[in-house]
Amino acid sequence: MMRGVGGLRLRGPGRGVIVRCPIVAALSITALATVTLPTTALAITALAITSLGTGCRSGLEVVGDSDSDSGTEADGGQTGDAGNGAILGVTKFGSGRDGDFVQPASGMVPVNDYFVLQSLNADGTALEVIDKDARNVEASDLVMIWQTQQAAPTDPSPLGAQTTLMANDLSAGAWELARVVSTSESAPGIRSLELAEPIEGSYDAEHTQVIRVPEFRSLTVPNGGRIITQPWDGQTGGIVAFLVAGELRVDGDISANTQGFRGGAAPSNHTESGDCTALDAPPPEGTPRGEGIFADAYGPTHTGRGNMAHGGGGVNCRGGGGGGSNGGSGGNGGGSNAGLGGAQLSEQDTAARIFLGGGAGAGTRGGGGAGGGALFFRADTLLGNGTLRVLGDNGKPDAAGGGGGGTIRGVIGTVTSCPTFLARGGEGHSASSDRRGGGGGGGLVHLESDEGRCAAAIEGGSGNGADSGSDGVALGAAFTL
Repeated sequence: MMRGVGGLRLRGPGRGVIVRCPIVAALSITALATVTLPTTALAITALAITSLGTGCRSGLEVVGDSDSDSGTEADGGQTGDAGNGAILGVTKFGSGRDGDFVQPASGMVPVNDYFVLQSLNADGTALEVIDKDARNVEASDLVMIWQTQQAAPTDPSPLGAQTTLMANDLSAGAWELARVVSTSESAPGIRSLELAEPIEGSYDAEHTQVIRVPEFRSLTVPNGGRIITQPWDGQTGGIVAFLVAGELRVDGDISANTQGFRGGAAPSNHTESGDCTALDAPPPEGTPRGEGIFADAYGPTHTGRGNMAHGGGGVNCRGGGGGGSNGGSGGNGGGSNAGLGGAQLSEQDTAARIFLGGGAGAGTRGGGGAGGGALFFRADTLLGNGTLRVLGDNGKPDAAGGGGGGTIRGVIGTVTSCPTFLARGGEGHSASSDRRGGGGGGGLVHLESDEGRCAAAIEGGSGNGADSGSDGVALGAAFTL
């Protein structure tokens, strides 16, 4: 049974009608009511409800049996969508409760708020978030629960393994959408969010973030305008996520470029001596490796040529850093003791996952390129000639690897015209014949569309003499440029 917020619900099989306002006219009901209807009565009921007046914030909504939309399902977060979009498509593309939004042509703004998940209750109907920047979530807001990383396995150690990582074997990347019905302060700096429906997935709070997802009626990004994400900081950020009930027009830029997993920091005192072949070499012999989906494996003490999941390895002695990866594998650095490229994330069930691009390994002096971030959107109509970008960063001088491309996941009703979708890996830096960074692997672009297709650039980044990253993956209504 689905729970509503401040309105009347009239339900037919697989459908519901919600008016999100106190109901005092026509039916003289002031509290939430649930009435079972035959299928044939639904259209008539909808007409009757629209006559209740204009006091509703969002008007009429047609929804399915759940406000929870899970990315842990095999169809990639489409739980209930087969019915939800059939009448008005409001749940599929959002309620429009955030209104029409036009991004200023001369500015760039994030549209999301990000919170660290503190805890989740046993039945999945409430969660606590750390409100570290005093931002708030309101009743009726939509949130995404997204496990961005996971603990690294210990047996066997993944250090230096370049075999493909199968998405179904990972907890990282799982996500779902949930509707908030009430909020309260459970402790100083901690907010409790009650959800309309129990969440379906299982999440590790230590590696999960909660994102407020705006639901625009329409969204316009004009030429010169830019929507961005908060950079990934090890706990939150890295993703732009929104729903548009009507038209999404992109003539400017929606970007999570270089906002994914972090590249290995530039070493300050690297020395070309010590154990030059070890996968794990302490500084100053080894340089920092890039960050990936396995947490607690990034920082100044995580050094050496071995990659960690899809984060590229650093350098031992002399060579270039390994490239980060995502849908495509990262390139190995150039030189006898160069970093190993990040492992590819398999396309098996990637529709149900959202991954940040892997960070690249540092070179002998330069910092590794950061991976591309993530874009998640749904829109009834898409048009424009701008860009949606999740590019990996290039490696820095000297000899650092390029970051892996990020992830774009979109659901579109009708494609009127296509902006450009970019998820390329970053280039490795070449300092000399034996010090060249590997290229970043290409990203993942998965678009679903009822009508129309769009091209996506998912090439791996050049290694400039070292190994280039391999191309990423385009799925659904996305095809390779």
